Amino acid sequence: MAGPDTKQAEKAYLARTGSSAWERTKPFSPPGLDTLQESARMLQDFAVAMLTLQPSPDDLILDLGAGGCWCSDLLGRLNRSAVAVDISLDMLRAGRARTNGTVRAVVGDIEWLPFGPSVFQKV
Repeated sequence: MAGPDTKQAEKAYLARTGSSAWERTKPFSPPGLDTLQESARMLQDFAVAMLTLQPSPDDLILDLGAGGCWCSDLLGRLNRSAVAVDISLDMLRAGRARTNGTVRAVVGDIEWLPFGPSVFQKV
């Protein structure tokens, strides 16, 4: 007999928090909200990751735990290719809505990724 789904909280995050407006605009502020501090931190973290990873235009990047796909969105704007993976279908739907469906998004669990070996050059 299988036990309870221990990842249900992650899957239901968006429904539980009601933060879809933020997920559709992250790392930028949704109308009427001031997210300057958090937004600046997120953009700084993204910049550090890019300077560390040095992804080339030929790399396929795995955006693991992508949530609302904002990193995949920014990577696309930087002419880089990414695949967003998250355990929550709702979060990926918010991410695809933010980009009008241009982000490649796949529901997946970090413990059981639905990809073969050597598909990605950076994570």
